[in-house]
Amino acid sequence: MAKLTQKIVDIRSAPASGKELIRDDELRGFGLSITKRSKTYFVECRVNGKQRRATIGRADLITLEEARTKARKLLAEMTSGFDPHLEKRNEKANSITLIEVLEEYLAVKQLKKSTVTEYRRVIKKSLKDWLNKPVVEITKNMVEDRHRQLASGTKHGHPGRAYSNFCLKTLQSLLNYAAEKYEVDGKPLIPVNPVSRLTKTRAWLECIRAQA
Repeated sequence: MAKLTQKIVDIRSAPASGKELIRDDELRGFGLSITKRSKTYFVECRVNGKQRRATIGRADLITLEEARTKARKLLAEMTSGFDPHLEKRNEKANSITLIEVLEEYLAVKQLKKSTVTEYRRVIKKSLKDWLNKPVVEITKNMVEDRHRQLASGTKHGHPGRAYSNFCLKTLQSLLNYAAEKYEVDGKPLIPVNPVSRLTKTRAWLECIRAQA
């Protein structure tokens, strides 16, 4: 371990394989990671009993002193309990969109080919304006309004009670999957499935079969 200087950053060559970590003895927890592809500043310390390492930035994009300043701030936050790994997972979970959940759900579930086709068709056609929306932004009011619109045929075509029920039940399955798969701060991404309002308010539509 030695004091990390700009000269070391500039002239230190990459190892033949893997990476080399050069830790700074001036600021404990700060260092430089060197691989054949890049040189990257990092910080590391224990957060809530777990060893964590976080990237600050590439050495060709920020100076050593800029990196050291950022490192001091981040290390102080981590010492206080901030977990950058958990924060990244939270950001990823909060940004996952309906189309991403749909495609992931269809990829992992063992469904009939016809079911896959039908799920993809109904979601992409009747919820197309929600496809790129983070699923955490889908609200109970949105669900209620779309269920009513689809049943009356006032939006997105395919009027009919059975179709409206099917579309929202499909959405319910997707959101249940997202709630089980993703977490934010250790809790389900979707605490309450917004489609549940249709059950609690008895809004699912009765479908009367045509008499022969």
